[in-house]
Amino acid sequence: AEVVLADGVPSEGDRLVQPALARTLRVLAEDGADAFYVGDLGTRFVDGLRALGTPISTDDLAGHTADLLSPLRGRYRDLDVSVTPPASQGFVLLEALAAVERLEIDPDPIGSDATTLARILVAASSDRDRHLADPRAMTIHVPGLLDDGHIAALCDVVLGGLTGHPGSSSVRDHVLGRPHVPGDTVALVTADADGWGVSLIQSLYSGFGAGILEPSTGIVPHDRGACFTLEPGHPNELAPGKRPAHTLMPVAVHRDGDLVALAGTRGGHAQPQIDLMTLVRAFDLGLGASFGREGFRVEPLDHEDRAVGHAQLLRLDGGVLSVGSDPRADGGALAS
Repeated sequence: AEVVLADGVPSEGDRLVQPALARTLRVLAEDGADAFYVGDLGTRFVDGLRALGTPISTDDLAGHTADLLSPLRGRYRDLDVSVTPPASQGFVLLEALAAVERLEIDPDPIGSDATTLARILVAASSDRDRHLADPRAMTIHVPGLLDDGHIAALCDVVLGGLTGHPGSSSVRDHVLGRPHVPGDTVALVTADADGWGVSLIQSLYSGFGAGILEPSTGIVPHDRGACFTLEPGHPNELAPGKRPAHTLMPVAVHRDGDLVALAGTRGGHAQPQIDLMTLVRAFDLGLGASFGREGFRVEPLDHEDRAVGHAQLLRLDGGVLSVGSDPRADGGALAS
């Protein structure tokens, strides 16, 4: 039976029933995406949001298109690392991996070159902050950020302590300068016995997305529009018809054409750092897919802090399957 609470807010242990959302999911399962984008479901969604003060129209839904894009690939040692292309920040991971290899540093996140590793991540993240946007609006495209000349220049500023670089503030200031907003992101990785795999990240961005529930459909809209900037002339400046830069970056790793790993994490702008730590932990340090409770501790953040993400890793290396889920998350790992 449906539980109705006097204040409308469920307590731990209460049963949460969402009949409107259940009906929506049933319609989508039976009629497909068109039921939302050009059908009655979308019309009711728009009407409900407009009644709440949101200036959305059915033309906005009907004009939506989904792009099926090829992954962005980079080389790290004997591995081919694939990430989502812009408007995703995935290229930041490829930049950082290329710099780690070029500088021949100790990739252990708590090793002798930890400061250099942090500077690499700051410099690569600065490229994201300056250039990432809807790919139709970017003025510097990703191949230019991943070519040998740019990686060499990035390494030069890293070795120079980031002097004169847009990321020249201290590493501590860069890491702690961003306000931490509770997120609503989940990452999962899975593979079958035939070598097919999926790395998936789903997110409403902030907790409960836009903070609005459209009552007739039960849908909670995301608030990825918060990732736009209001800086005039920036490639990611808010404008009609644009897609915002975003942080979601599932990862796949191949060796000689064979899938050997899938990775993913929550963590917003920290995802490139978390995935970098995950991959070097697995392939350079040979630590497998298991995560110790202290495995991703980042000072001065407590190891339970959600700001350092929740990594998921699956390996299919040498015919052996191993899986791991960050113990700070509410997920788990299962192999059968």
